[in-house]
Amino acid sequence: MTIHESVSAEVERDLKTYFSATPLLTVPTEDGLWTIRRRETSGSARPLLALPGIQGGSGIFCSLFARCDTQVELICADAPLLSEVDTMIRSTAQLLDQLDIGRIDLLGCSLGGYLAQAFAMAHPERVDRLVLSNSFYDASTYLQTLPSIDAIAASDAAVLLNKARISALSAPGIDAGSIRLQVVMATLLGPHQTAVQFKARMELLARTYPLPRTPLPDERVLLIDDSHDPVLPRPMRQAIRARYAASEHHAIPRGGHLPVVQQPDTFARLLFRWLRNTPFTTH
Repeated sequence: MTIHESVSAEVERDLKTYFSATPLLTVPTEDGLWTIRRRETSGSARPLLALPGIQGGSGIFCSLFARCDTQVELICADAPLLSEVDTMIRSTAQLLDQLDIGRIDLLGCSLGGYLAQAFAMAHPERVDRLVLSNSFYDASTYLQTLPSIDAIAASDAAVLLNKARISALSAPGIDAGSIRLQVVMATLLGPHQTAVQFKARMELLARTYPLPRTPLPDERVLLIDDSHDPVLPRPMRQAIRARYAASEHHAIPRGGHLPVVQQPDTFARLLFRWLRNTPFTTH
């Protein structure tokens, strides 16, 4: 069996388990319908809400789900079709209310990390620990490379998704990480994340604004990224590292823009070790 075949088989098992063996729950809020997959535990661990970026939806967490620590209640979420940051913050609070969750830990990848910070700014009393992977707090540098918000809003959703799919699948599968990324995106973009959902995420990104620093102390924040992230511009990566300079930080070699996908074993080990070593607070 070639490395491509063995890695593909492993990822496909994770995807199958995530989508077939885990119930999909729908959670209505005033601002729309959330869908979640929840890995519950028998202990008293605090739930960890995982927020994806633009591409793929919550399915990007399939391998993390398969490697989840038994003491972590992992909740992987897909948000309603919302394209305003403030509305997304309000809807996230409504989601937690519906799930009867007071305080929570947040994991956000890329745009999901931005939204996690925005929620922590608006509701610091509800966030205990924050994990930011390949994220940012000011997307201005990246937004300069994109069409305007009006152009994105006027675009055909299917065309936007198709461009993203072609880009994701045309990159050479030169190592295990890039093969994982291709398999995940081939499965998610279209079959699971619809064109309309993808467009809403693009519009949401285009409407982001620079965030002030979250009030969480540095020891309650974990940064994970890759120093050679092919998507996030270097100034944005440096800025968030500087903002949380005293926080624990790990740069995962060959992690790409989504180390949770491309290097799932390393990502899971670092994440769950930090959660174990950073006890959650009770207030």
